[in-house]
Amino acid sequence: MLSRSRSRSPIPPTAATAISINALRDAIKSFQNCLEPDQKARLEAIKAVPDAHAVAQFTYQLDQENAKRKSRCVAARISPLLDSVQQFSGIVETFVSSNPHIAALVWGSVKLVLQIASNFTTYFDNLSALLMTIGKRCPKFQEYQKLYRDSTDLQKVLCDFYSVVVRCCEQAIIVLRRPGYIQLLKSVTSSFNVDFAPIITQIDRHSEEVKETIRLAEAKLNVAERQDQRTEREAAEKYRLSSMLYRKEREKIEADWAAQMQLEKRKIRQASKLEQFSDYNHKIAYWKARTRRHGSTGQWLTQTDEFKQWMTGSVPSVFWFTGILGSGKTVTTAFVVEQLSAKSMQGSEKLVYFFCQYDNETSLKATTILRSIIRQLLNQDDRIFTEHQSKIDALLDNLYDLGLLEVLLSDVVNCLQSVVVIIDGVNECSEPEMKLLLKTLSKLRKSCGLKLYLAGDDRITSMIMLFLEPSFVVNTHTPEAGTDLQELIHQLVSARREDGDLKTGDPSLYQDIVDILCTASQGMVLWVKFQLEEICSQKTDEDIRRALDHLPKDLSETYNRLLSRIVDEGSEEVCKKVFHFMAAAKKPLSPEELGEAISVVPCQPYFMPERLLNDSDGIVRWCHGLVAFDELDENLQFTHSSVKDFLCGLATEQSTLPGFHFQQDEADRQFGECFSFLGILPSLANQSKSSWYEALLALEHHDLDEALRGAGTRWLEKLTMTERLIMLAKVVETDHIGLLKVKTVLVELRLDPYREFVDHGKPTTLLEKLLRDEDTENLRAVCKAMVASNTSFERKLGLTGRTALHVAAILRRYIAVGILLDHGADVDAIDDDGRTALHLAIKGDASTTDNSDVLNSVSQLLIAGASLDVRDLQGRVALDYASRDFKRPLREQFKTYRIFLDTNKERSRPKITTPWPL
Repeated sequence: MLSRSRSRSPIPPTAATAISINALRDAIKSFQNCLEPDQKARLEAIKAVPDAHAVAQFTYQLDQENAKRKSRCVAARISPLLDSVQQFSGIVETFVSSNPHIAALVWGSVKLVLQIASNFTTYFDNLSALLMTIGKRCPKFQEYQKLYRDSTDLQKVLCDFYSVVVRCCEQAIIVLRRPGYIQLLKSVTSSFNVDFAPIITQIDRHSEEVKETIRLAEAKLNVAERQDQRTEREAAEKYRLSSMLYRKEREKIEADWAAQMQLEKRKIRQASKLEQFSDYNHKIAYWKARTRRHGSTGQWLTQTDEFKQWMTGSVPSVFWFTGILGSGKTVTTAFVVEQLSAKSMQGSEKLVYFFCQYDNETSLKATTILRSIIRQLLNQDDRIFTEHQSKIDALLDNLYDLGLLEVLLSDVVNCLQSVVVIIDGVNECSEPEMKLLLKTLSKLRKSCGLKLYLAGDDRITSMIMLFLEPSFVVNTHTPEAGTDLQELIHQLVSARREDGDLKTGDPSLYQDIVDILCTASQGMVLWVKFQLEEICSQKTDEDIRRALDHLPKDLSETYNRLLSRIVDEGSEEVCKKVFHFMAAAKKPLSPEELGEAISVVPCQPYFMPERLLNDSDGIVRWCHGLVAFDELDENLQFTHSSVKDFLCGLATEQSTLPGFHFQQDEADRQFGECFSFLGILPSLANQSKSSWYEALLALEHHDLDEALRGAGTRWLEKLTMTERLIMLAKVVETDHIGLLKVKTVLVELRLDPYREFVDHGKPTTLLEKLLRDEDTENLRAVCKAMVASNTSFERKLGLTGRTALHVAAILRRYIAVGILLDHGADVDAIDDDGRTALHLAIKGDASTTDNSDVLNSVSQLLIAGASLDVRDLQGRVALDYASRDFKRPLREQFKTYRIFLDTNKERSRPKITTPWPL
């Protein structure tokens, strides 16, 4: 969002700020010195810091250049790094006025190197893989955005990190100049890794430093924030009283600077609320889809008359792109997004997109999709956010209220001149979720300026027609798609030939392979890729021709043949376990995690390291393409949703190996059974525990009770901080007396009560979890531990901008309010909107007919000395939030407790365990 405010003046630098960028400035200077004169001129020509559109435009240009090479598109590999550099450049530009071009030069260094390297196919492939690895280690913008301004330590470590990125660019130029380097790289790929190994080591070290500095900066910010807010209010009051006495230039500069700070704070609050509104990263699935496109293929849809008419039409319309399983719809849709993202969108014209992922349950919820779309729209226009802020605030406490989401989305869309909404993989959603989504979209489809694009399996076409009545329908069986598939097959065969994966004695056999695959493909890209894998595995020309003469007719027959090969090679048992665990896991697993999981046999007497896979990376090879390794996430996943559907169902007459088929509930049960005997966990002192931890979370409450009570507590020390928090949340829910010891140990294991984790699909913290729990003794135990470890009660819970006391007041948990105040919570701490707990407790009275809990919470706060005169950012005191009928009893209560406080100034606040009399 910072990228849209280029006109603002940089914040005045300090000596500390100048020191913090030394490493970055030195790296850029060194990079400039290594360039040839013409390269240096190209770098100097990059003057502007990019916005998100510039990044999209650049990656599109790279892919278009890559199309000439007819190899796999790699721009998506580097997109995470480019996004990170763009966001960092935007924020560093604000704080570095001593050298206004330094931010642009960070971006320019990366851009220039990619442009140069793109001329060398093998080198570019290796470099893009390296930059993808660096991109995974880049700091997350939302984690440091609000901390950067006030932390010189954070400014320094961030500049140090990105200075290593610039050093990497310098190394990329240097090695490319070595005589014969490209030829060496083609024959000895390890030479690249040797050249860049020190860079990765530095990236890893600086990445850890950034994470630790962010943690410390956040703690310092929360401790100092309250004092800063008091100081600002006092300064503002003094400034108001002396308004006519001083008009010097220095005061004007200070006032301008203060206004700039307020603007930055408002933007940070806005970003925080948007992150709370939807924390789903919609870009990841898009990046994955882009990596599967080859050369110039996948572009045919944008050249059809139907698509052009849909895009250029002046009336709202729906475009339905459909086809059979595995026909390349997602890859084609990804190019649609890529092309439209690179196009210059005018003013109020917006593009938003969402790719459903079959192996990510969160992405298949209607509310997740709608919230992501709304957030993308709000994130592109500050004006729209401001106009709808009250509705956004209301939704923050009701994120799954579909009715409120529909109203907000409709209002936002109607504010814009043109909105393009693209949703891929609708058919991956369950039928109830699909209907909820389509009903919402059907209410919007007549909105002025809305262009809606959906892609999915042709089996749901009738449902799409019923709800949305699309004006344009394109199927993957069109002649244009057929021509594109033929070109794709040609490029895939050529790429395998160049890589050495496909070798023939007779050169004419290559064309035979292309011709036969084109004829037999029936429009299925997925089918073609499986057959090509089979052909590449053949040893002789005769074997290849035999394989071509006996190609499977469809995906089911293809999967049966692959399962037969698994059996023939003796990998049946290990692959069955792989399939079961992958189907049961709630999120994709890494090769190491999956390898650990399948090594366990139910009721084994002790941990047996000899059962661990010696080569967990071999899982993909053993499964013969039914399982794939995702290089972006570094996890394993089924190659396609149809693979899971084929395995996870009763065997049919088409199934030649029924032993591989299973029901989903069977896989879930076996996943739990495998870990039900957990007495061996204490012996895992020197072993990885990721699989055990995942298994515990998958157990039902009564099974968890039995498992944990039989497992002891020593294994808990092996959990990470986040895992301890999630496990404690699970134990709190189970609430069995037998788990008291486990609960006690978890509390004592130096828990960070503010660390976020996902609980039932929603982000939360331990404190917030306990505030909502009926058993307040858990909260009391954690508060006691917080006091013992000097943990502040004024830190904010996640992205809400509120302290634990604020949340307790909103929830009207008066006993929790008392516990927090007993342990030292600041009664007058304010949230990002300037509201105290008293504001928030009273604000909640409108949503309930029973105000007794509100009055009890107010009583607790008043006795603790809550100020009645604090005004929030809208200038309202706490009483202003009360409903008309509630103001009278509140005024009486205020009057009573003013007297109480005046006459009991030396008395400590009494501990409250029962409701106050009203």
